[in-house]
Amino acid sequence: MRCPDCGGGLISVETKGQEGHLLKIEYCSSCGGYFLDQWEANRIPFEEVLLLASKLPKPIKSDIFGGSNLCPHCFIPLEVLHHASIPNNCIVKYCSQCHGNWFQRGQLLIFKRAQRARVEYFKAWNIPISSVFQVLLPLLILVFVGTSIPVTVYLVQKNQEERTMASEYIKSVSVIKTSWKEIILTFSTSKPFSSELEYGTGNFNMKRIPISPVSTTIHQIKLANIPDGKYQYKIILRSDEGRTITSPVGFFEVKN
Repeated sequence: MRCPDCGGGLISVETKGQEGHLLKIEYCSSCGGYFLDQWEANRIPFEEVLLLASKLPKPIKSDIFGGSNLCPHCFIPLEVLHHASIPNNCIVKYCSQCHGNWFQRGQLLIFKRAQRARVEYFKAWNIPISSVFQVLLPLLILVFVGTSIPVTVYLVQKNQEERTMASEYIKSVSVIKTSWKEIILTFSTSKPFSSELEYGTGNFNMKRIPISPVSTTIHQIKLANIPDGKYQYKIILRSDEGRTITSPVGFFEVKN
């Protein structure tokens, strides 16, 4: 397998993931990049990334060039992943076929440090479980027990793939406060869908209402007489073939 950045050969390295499970990742000793199979960037602890950096060979290239930007497994072009879990100073690439993730030199450590900081923030503020999609790369859910440290990670591929797909279809989401206790939510879709909105102040206080009863690419709904508070919401798309796609959780606040 070849490094997508510099063309050097990748070596396989085993490390420990959550709950002590072994993970196999690919490392480029030429430029210091890492390739991880789908989900594994979330499963490897921050401490293991630090340990890897200390025991693996130091990169021999100071400049990164000469690569093909192809997935080491599938040999198709890698794409930059845009997601709420990725800090602004970090670039993560992904393969649209195998869903693996490529991190250039130093980027995996930046991502894991930011992920750990966000987890601590969510714990401290007791933010709802659904919000952890802002912490994880797509295709994983992190399970919390009360407000304790995350204790396990499990795969929910089907639901998370739909959330990942939602980012491809849902565009230009805007929540605008127009008057006292009234907001308008608008968005567009890259192909026609009917749509619904699920919103509320918590996981056990959610209501679902229609946005666009018939398939369209322009969607708009007005919510009136909304009590003050912080709300979470999800957009649900339905295709004419009956497929359901759910967006990640968003937030808005009503304060009069």
